[in-house]
Amino acid sequence: MYFIAALLACGAFLAGLRAASLKGYAVLLPLLLAKSVLHYRPDWEYALFPWPWYVFVQSWLFYPLGLGCLGLAAGLLPKGRNRAAVTVLAGFVLLVSLWTERWMAASPDDSSQARARADHHCEQTTTWSCGPAACVVLLSCLGIEATEGEMARLCRTAPHGGTSLFHIARGLRLRLPGRDVHIVDGDPLALRARGGLAIVSVHRIHVVVARFDGGDVVLHDPARPDPERMTFDAYRARYGGFAVVVGG
Repeated sequence: MYFIAALLACGAFLAGLRAASLKGYAVLLPLLLAKSVLHYRPDWEYALFPWPWYVFVQSWLFYPLGLGCLGLAAGLLPKGRNRAAVTVLAGFVLLVSLWTERWMAASPDDSSQARARADHHCEQTTTWSCGPAACVVLLSCLGIEATEGEMARLCRTAPHGGTSLFHIARGLRLRLPGRDVHIVDGDPLALRARGGLAIVSVHRIHVVVARFDGGDVVLHDPARPDPERMTFDAYRARYGGFAVVVGG
């Protein structure tokens, strides 16, 4: 998939270079704008593209769209330094895409046998595996046993990239066939109205809201050795963002 993505990104630049028409921007710029909006609303993006394979497209899609725009620009410029400069810039963007999306070519480390304890808590075993460990906690709360390594494999977690919400949703969807998995607004009031049990993500730091208990929140942070209980106001001041929830 990694090499296919690289070829498609190169193809987008070459297609733009060959088209060399302002009409091409009428197609690419709205797509780039739409992707930019969805980048900040993963709940909308996941609602539109809920399939497990989309994780391989979600973070990478900016690059072919951007390279297509650069190809159009290079094609519209006269041959010379300006076109060469745009082509060099496109090459740099391609290299950045290959570096940032290299997780596609990596084999996830599924060696960890860490499991949830009787209190459902699972402490992450590495600095980058909070996402898989959070999945283990959530599954344990649902009465399903899993290991951190198993969820790292299903989520396609990589040491250099960690785990995004889309990776977590993919892992849970594959582990829970037939169950609804959603990315939703992580607003604490909205989560409390849903009844809790969600993986909340803030800047790729993932914690599990096990339940809302009166005025308190029971929270599992895989980076900590034990579950936490904090007031709703303290939770609301610290967490927000977006969350992954599992339905029936």
